[in-house]
Amino acid sequence: MRDSYDFLIVGAGLSGLVLAERLGSIGRTSLVVERRNHIGGNCHDRKDRNGLFYHVYGPHYFRTNSELVRTYLSGFTGWADAKYRVNVFTAGRYWSFPINLGTFRQFSGNPSATEGDFKDYLTRSAVPYENPSNSKEAILSAVGKELYELFYRGYTEKQWGRLAHQGRVRGHRHPGSDRIGQDIGKRADACARLPRGGLWRTCPLRQAGRARPVEGLRGRGGTHAGHGGLRNGRPLLQFPPA
Repeated sequence: MRDSYDFLIVGAGLSGLVLAERLGSIGRTSLVVERRNHIGGNCHDRKDRNGLFYHVYGPHYFRTNSELVRTYLSGFTGWADAKYRVNVFTAGRYWSFPINLGTFRQFSGNPSATEGDFKDYLTRSAVPYENPSNSKEAILSAVGKELYELFYRGYTEKQWGRLAHQGRVRGHRHPGSDRIGQDIGKRADACARLPRGGLWRTCPLRQAGRARPVEGLRGRGGTHAGHGGLRNGRPLLQFPPA
């Protein structure tokens, strides 16, 4: 273990790992610490008993129109072509999600509903909050009570682990408000693929020879999935390797 590092990076999710890799590429050292017992953040995936990957924190998929991003990640992984069809299950059936025109057609029972119909519905349904004080009020002011109860209330609780009225307004996602005419499954992104070997294995510091566990910190639990050292069951990585 080094006596000192140029940077301490808290969190071994995608942002923390990419930052450490980029700093290492210009000769700066980093110590990455993570409170969970794995790296990769919410993109962490594992294999089930049948050998199939599943996403521990809910489904994630990769798409980009940036050649720079694609080229960078291709240095760490191969790719498998993929077609995405995102659905959620609620009220006894599957729905297109995030909320879009296709969702509204299902919800309204009108397969010919237009963007204009969807916009009119949102205008009629919106609950007037001049200055929403929390996420629930912000969502109600955008889509109304019906869509809030059907999708947003449960989505917010599951995704963020808190009730909607406990969430802050700033930065809160309102799926659908910017996708009125868009079917998420028919996006024409230049790169819509899955990393071979799983999502978190694409992380820059996960690659063999790129990261090294901090020596002497292999605590209870040993190592997890072949990456890094663990202290009290949590990963610590140094980059670049000493």
